[in-house]
Amino acid sequence: MADRRYLKKMTRYWAAEEARATVALQDALASEWFDYWHTHLDWKGRGNRHGSDRTAVAAALLRLLERAVACRRQDTQCWVVLAPDSGQSALFLHSPNPQGTP
Repeated sequence: MADRRYLKKMTRYWAAEEARATVALQDALASEWFDYWHTHLDWKGRGNRHGSDRTAVAAALLRLLERAVACRRQDTQCWVVLAPDSGQSALFLHSPNPQGTP
């Protein structure tokens, strides 16, 4: 079990990482199309340390997915990949190329 100081520190860390990922998502959503655009919430792999951290990564990625879906772009696919290594878990966006090329 993690101690209270660790949980408090990691709560602040995950909030900061989610805020950074939200900014990246907002910047990406301004684009016309996506070619498997993605962002990782846990770039440093800290979610592998404790079960509560892994849960925080999954919950934050799902909140990012909700934000991406809320923009209501009909041509965009949005999905989350949860990997055994939390540093590889990511939110993906993809849409057809408007020029018609793959």
